[in-house]
Amino acid sequence: MQELARINLVRIRELLHAQQVRDKQLALLWSEASAKPVILRHSPARTVLRVAAEDSSALSQDWVLKLYHPHRSYEMLRRLISKAPALRELEAALRCGYEDSIAEQAHQQLGLFARPWIEDEGFEPDARSWGSEIAALHLRGWSDKDVSPDDFVWTKDGKALPLDFGSARFRLNQASPRIIQWRDLVRLLAAFPPSRRGQWLEDFVDSHEQIIQSEAPPIPWQRFWAAWPARFSHQKLDAAAARHRCRRMWRRSSRALRECSDFRVLEDGILRRGFEPPHGKLTILAKSTVAISVECGGIWQIQMHSMRDASCAHRHLHLLELFGLPAVKSLGYRGDVLWLDGSPLSLANHEQQAAIDKTIGLVNSEGYYLPDTTGFAIDADGQAIVAIPPEMEMYSA
Repeated sequence: MQELARINLVRIRELLHAQQVRDKQLALLWSEASAKPVILRHSPARTVLRVAAEDSSALSQDWVLKLYHPHRSYEMLRRLISKAPALRELEAALRCGYEDSIAEQAHQQLGLFARPWIEDEGFEPDARSWGSEIAALHLRGWSDKDVSPDDFVWTKDGKALPLDFGSARFRLNQASPRIIQWRDLVRLLAAFPPSRRGQWLEDFVDSHEQIIQSEAPPIPWQRFWAAWPARFSHQKLDAAAARHRCRRMWRRSSRALRECSDFRVLEDGILRRGFEPPHGKLTILAKSTVAISVECGGIWQIQMHSMRDASCAHRHLHLLELFGLPAVKSLGYRGDVLWLDGSPLSLANHEQQAAIDKTIGLVNSEGYYLPDTTGFAIDADGQAIVAIPPEMEMYSA
C-alpha cells in the first residue's frame, strides 16, 4: 500500500512538472500537501490528501485535496467523452452547499478538487436518522451510485453531510426519480452486515418513505416514470441489498488475483506483499496438509490438486476476509501450493461441531454456503474459522 502511494505521488509530481496548476489556492494546497503528505485514501486512479492548517502559516483551516490521475486507457477515453471527475465533483459540492470548494483540470490525465475539511461531531445516527436524512437529500435531487456510510459526517443536531462527490449527481429543481432512490437505498443497506441490516430495515425505509410521501413535489405527467415505484417493499429491498452485497464483494475479491496494494503477481502465482514462502521442517497436520513453524508464527502449507484449485481457494478466503467472516488469511500461492496464516490455530474435530455450525451460519447469512469438503480450524477463543479448503468452492445462495 505504501508503494502504491509512493508511485501515485511520483506520477502526480511528474504531471504537474509538465503543466503547472493555474489556480493559486490549489497550487498552494498541493505545495503544502506534497511537502508533508497525509494520505487518506488512494487507488491507482485517485489520491486523497489532508492538508493541515497547523503545518502551514498560509492556511486558516484544514483542507481535503483530491487528485484524479487515471492511468488505464479506457479511463482516459472516458474523460474525453464525459466531464472530468474533478469538475463533476465540484459541481455537486457547490450544489450541496460547500461554497469554498475549488477544482481544476490541470492536465488531460490530472484533475484537482479541494474542499474545506469537515470534522465529525460524534453524533451516532440510528435507522430513522439515516432514513430521514437520505430522504432529505433525495428531495434536493441528490443521488450517488457508489453511496456508502463512510461518505457522510454527522453534525450534533443530526444532519448528514455528504463528503464524497465522485459519483454523486444533483438534479436541478427536482427530486431524484424513485428508481434512483431505490438504487441508493439498496447500495447503502448493502454496506451494512446482515444482522444490522435486519435490525434497521423497517425503521430506515419507513422514515425515508414518510418524508418522501409527505414532502415530495407533484410529478408532472411528462415524468410519470419518476414516481415509480410508489412505495418500497421491505422484503424486496432487503433481498436486493443482499444480492448487491454479494456481487460487490465478489468483484472486490478479484484484487486477490492481480497486482494491487496487498498482493504481488509472480510468473507462477500470487503472494501477499511482505510474505516470502518459508523454508523449514515440515510437520504433517493432515493428509495433503503440512505446517511450517517460522519466527513470525505458524504458516500452513497446503498441497492442492492443481494451480486452479489453489487460485480459487486463495480468492475465496480473501472474499471471506472482505466480508469480515472468520477465516484463515491466505498468504498466496505458487503453482499448486497454497500458504495460510495458521497461527495460533488447531484443526477442528467433530467435538467442535457446534462452533463449526455457527461459522457456517455466518457464511450463509451473507448469501454463500460452503461445501462439505471445507476444512475448519479452532482459534484461541474456541471459534471455528474456515481454514483448509481442498477443492473449495463457494456458491451464491
